[in-house]
Amino acid sequence: MRTAPHSRVAWIDYAKAIGITLVVLAHVNSGIVNTPGLSMGKALSLLNTFIYSFHMPLFFVLAGYVVYLRKQATTDNLVRDGLWSLAVPYVVWTVAWVVAKVAFSDFTANPITLSRLTTILWDPVGHMWFLFHLLLIRFGWHGLERALPYAGQITALVTAAILSMLFVSQGPQWLTPWFYLLNFTSFGFGMLVLPHLAMPETRAKSLKHAALGLCAWGVGYPAFNIMNGPVTPLFLGMVGTLMVVLFARALPAPRTLAMRVFAFIGEASMAIYVMHLFVVIAVRKALGAAGLLSEASLLAVATPLGVVLPALAFWGVLRSSGITGLSIAKYIGLGQTRNSRYLDIGAARPASKESAQPPLVAAAQTGG
Repeated sequence: MRTAPHSRVAWIDYAKAIGITLVVLAHVNSGIVNTPGLSMGKALSLLNTFIYSFHMPLFFVLAGYVVYLRKQATTDNLVRDGLWSLAVPYVVWTVAWVVAKVAFSDFTANPITLSRLTTILWDPVGHMWFLFHLLLIRFGWHGLERALPYAGQITALVTAAILSMLFVSQGPQWLTPWFYLLNFTSFGFGMLVLPHLAMPETRAKSLKHAALGLCAWGVGYPAFNIMNGPVTPLFLGMVGTLMVVLFARALPAPRTLAMRVFAFIGEASMAIYVMHLFVVIAVRKALGAAGLLSEASLLAVATPLGVVLPALAFWGVLRSSGITGLSIAKYIGLGQTRNSRYLDIGAARPASKESAQPPLVAAAQTGG
């Protein structure tokens, strides 16, 4: 699995680009159910089942893998990184999302009031749960990493996996601890297991293995569902994650403009994650006002715009940072990235020692 640092960052960003595109597609698709006059058919329902089976475990696995790459991180660095990369984005964009849901209550599912802001420190709102979970899980694994040898960490990982399987079969009252344990297990898999898996040495073999992973999902999903087995979420989550990782590793290096733009989508995954539902709401409203709202139009318009517009906004933030020399992204809840690895933002000033980032910080910022 040991490859050159640039290759590592490239395939991680490719995998994040795939994952965040699936997140946007799934959220647009899910919104069909809550849109008056629209209905989700069997094909769209199966598509959602496929995406939801692994798209968030993928991001937890990638986050865990980046922690493995940054083993030298101290507790002080972890706290500082967690503050700016997760805590600030969580607070800033949760406030923005609650305000948007209040302002456009007729275009969102489960309307809320501003009083919901008083509970966000222990009860995340909507899709902001991911940042909340990741912050807690990152600190949890950091503590285990400092307290236990590798064998002890593996024991903790296996224990969490077994507990998640026990909880998921005990009824809806156990869904919250199950969800935390599933994400905790996914992060630990990325940190402790993924680095030691033997990956195919060629792009052709990676693509072949990714196709096999897709087949395994297709066979495993109905089989495990029929058995209603508690291992289903873990199995599908890990198989789907490995499928995306293998596919990302099979892609060519980011030398062409198309591949650089695709990798930049991965870099912008945090911005896309926190912003995309604002775009989806606006598109749904615009299509409805124009009398053009349908399942097909919503998917065809909201999905690409939900990826592209936040990515363009992120590019604009990086551009502004280069012109002003300020870490603008950090202060508006978009992580600590100051410049793109793949696109020429332009007008970038040399970073000071205080603001300079280690080579893998951008890869550590997860989106969705």
